[in-house]
Amino acid sequence: MNSVVPGLMYTPLVEKFGHSELESDREVYRKITEHNVPMGRMGDSFDVANAAVFLASDSARYITAQEIVVDGGLTSSTGT
Repeated sequence: MNSVVPGLMYTPLVEKFGHSELESDREVYRKITEHNVPMGRMGDSFDVANAAVFLASDSARYITAQEIVVDGGLTSSTGT
């Protein structure tokens, strides 16, 4: 069995986590958060879905017992 392991994804909950009603403060929060991701952006639902579609496709027919981490390189850059 394979699995998709998403990292920090840009969702309405994450946007709300910026805990400010001022649009400019939320944008600053998002930029700071994205700065920490090696790819320079948070992922979204399409990034996770594409990994799942790949694992379900014939292209992944010989892949087994793997975790596909979808986090823009954050895990590999932190050494964890």
